[in-house]
Amino acid sequence: MYKLLLNILVIKAETLKSVV
Repeated sequence: MYKLLLNILVIKAETLKSVV
């Protein structure tokens, strides 16, 4: 569970960085 949440946060962070 926690791993999935962490992965989602990391993916969102990467997408935000890529957008910026």
